Amino acid sequence: MIKADLERLYWKEHLSQGKIAEIFNVSQSKISNLMLKFNIPKRTHSEITKDRQDLRKRNCSKEELNRLYCEQKLSSSEIAKIFGVSRNTSLRWLKSDNILRRSSPETQKGHHYSQRTEFKKGHAAWNKDINQWQTSGEKNPSKRIEVRKKISQKLKGRSVWIKGKNHTEKSKEKMSEIRKQLWQNPEYARKILIHHKPNKQEQKMIEIIRENNFLFSYVGDGKFVIDGKCLDFINYNSKRIIEVFGNYWHTKKVRNTIETEQGRKQFFAEHGFNVLVIWESELRNESQVVDKIKGWLNNGL
Repeated sequence: MIKADLERLYWKEHLSQGKIAEIFNVSQSKISNLMLKFNIPKRTHSEITKDRQDLRKRNCSKEELNRLYCEQKLSSSEIAKIFGVSRNTSLRWLKSDNILRRSSPETQKGHHYSQRTEFKKGHAAWNKDINQWQTSGEKNPSKRIEVRKKISQKLKGRSVWIKGKNHTEKSKEKMSEIRKQLWQNPEYARKILIHHKPNKQEQKMIEIIRENNFLFSYVGDGKFVIDGKCLDFINYNSKRIIEVFGNYWHTKKVRNTIETEQGRKQFFAEHGFNVLVIWESELRNESQVVDKIKGWLNNGL
């Protein structure tokens, strides 16, 4: 590669450093270093812009463009290929000549993805003139007597593998231990509860905490789990927890002692946390809840 070749390609043919690098199969930085070595000046920004405008200079007349697009029904992409320009350039030409572009249905008319997907003449779609709501009742195939008989014959003699079976106490304990181990993994808890949203009682509690500037964060979506148990609200610095209990689920539907107020307090106390339980019925009196929280924070009860 000699100086004369670089000067000819760069200044006379107006090629960029990248294009020259492609011709000689070298990197662009190599061309840039050679130009510095041979003291070949680089084009200014305005000169580069002018060169680009010259390259994009229109080389077809309005009449020819009208003939190709309107009479021969060529697309803007096909016109761009003929003149060696981009599709955007051909669209810009159409706009500058005030040639009205075809609508999408007109453009797609007569065009199909392939012969295989082309809808054959004389054929009709299987769901033509069928309303989706008409498939109920007698028009639903699964409701026909003959279809139901066939289904019944095929399913005859089969039974669900778990039917009539119960887990042994040993199996129940094993499954319980596995679930506890899974919930001890914060990633597992976060994955399960990632779409969990606060219920009405928790939303009410969030409003009370925000309005009274209590330094508690909502972690009921699995952000913080202690030994497999998900919390409602926590203050990390003081290691305090606020739990919101529903009257129904924590009285009538209690499955074990840890679901009770005393059981929950004892469980978290073993992990070094102080717990306050707010009951659903208490949330009806907001001022009473605020006083209860303030007294708990001040006295450490």
